[in-house]
Amino acid sequence: MTAFSVKISVAEFADAEVIVDLSRKTFFETFASKNTKEDMDKYLDEKFNLGIVKTELNDAKTVFFLASIDEKVIGYSKSKQSKIPKEINDKALEIERLYVCKDHQNKKIGAILIQENIHHAIKNALDTIWLGVWEHNPKAIEFYERWGFEVFDKHVFVLGNDPQNDLLMKREVKNEKK
Repeated sequence: MTAFSVKISVAEFADAEVIVDLSRKTFFETFASKNTKEDMDKYLDEKFNLGIVKTELNDAKTVFFLASIDEKVIGYSKSKQSKIPKEINDKALEIERLYVCKDHQNKKIGAILIQENIHHAIKNALDTIWLGVWEHNPKAIEFYERWGFEVFDKHVFVLGNDPQNDLLMKREVKNEKK
């Protein structure tokens, strides 16, 4: 196995194009085989465009963590303090996205990104981390369960024109050390 060093950084406004490209690539790699081209194209165009990402980068309650190897960004997460399901108190962080390029999966990059989000939540005195994960993505569900997340509800996630079910999962962090 080749040794490599993963660098985690907080994205800046100048990283917007990198985030758009990485978002489109990783989302396509993850979901294209189980969805129609039309639904994928619509979702990618609506959610992963330069205007949207720049707006997200300007939001003080949103943070993108970028994972790089040898100066190449190979994964990222996006988390934010915003809308909160009724089952969670208002001191929560939502991990909205966590993706790693297919050729870098199974290298613990996702684990590094999830740890970064946990540290971010603890540092900001938040009590809970929550997320939505597609019910037909067992690899991701298992990953989050290994990190202590538990299903507490579900909601509809619209991919293009296709309503799908996301499982809502949460993990308490309020009693963890800073």
